[in-house]
Amino acid sequence: MNCEEASRLLDAYLDRQLEAGQQFELEQHLSGCPDCRRLLEQQRQFIGFFKANAPYYQAPSELRARVQRRAEPESRGSKLIFLVRQSWLYAAALLVLSLSLAWMIFFPDRETSLIVQAVSDHSRAVLLERLYDVVSPDPAVVKQLLTAKLEFPPPVVDLPGTGFQMQGGRVDVIQDRKVAALLYKRNEDLVTLFAWPAAGRLLAARDWSISGYRACTWNAANFNFVAVSTLSDHDLDEFTDQIRDRLK
Repeated sequence: MNCEEASRLLDAYLDRQLEAGQQFELEQHLSGCPDCRRLLEQQRQFIGFFKANAPYYQAPSELRARVQRRAEPESRGSKLIFLVRQSWLYAAALLVLSLSLAWMIFFPDRETSLIVQAVSDHSRAVLLERLYDVVSPDPAVVKQLLTAKLEFPPPVVDLPGTGFQMQGGRVDVIQDRKVAALLYKRNEDLVTLFAWPAAGRLLAARDWSISGYRACTWNAANFNFVAVSTLSDHDLDEFTDQIRDRLK
């Protein structure tokens, strides 16, 4: 087992979800790898921090009463479902924000902070269903409308024949700068591709795994890119390879 394989198993190891064989292999690797032991300890500290500091909110009495009456007529049941769903959405968004703040406390360097914010923005947009300023499968339309809101023309790339379909895009903010957030979809999996001019500060090519999300960073055509999704490593690598090929 190498370090990359070990890092992918640490979350499951801490949750005690590994099979006996995987656990044995991982522990053998950890016994001889100080870097992976350090990463394991950082993740263990993070979990402890989050459990100790995650906010807890008691449901309002009115909401609890409505939940208890969920067996009442259907006309009232549909309204209850909306209220419960809305409450959980905002609670989930708050959880994402708390998670991001905790990551930035434990990993304060600028690059990690940037990736954590990108993951948080992707997750929050999905949870709150606020993904698009413009909805269109046409890259030219997306580019034109986003350029009007940005100080640069974003590199909007079409990916015909790959299974990744352009959905649209929005303007987002990462580390106090406006960036383009371009949305692609394959089956039910959504990818957010953040892009902005590098301006001499190049992002290195690197893969990240944060709280169940995968992220890739790289630089091409004088732009920095961050791709965020729940896709597998293989599928996200395929997506980023397709984007890179079309920017050459």
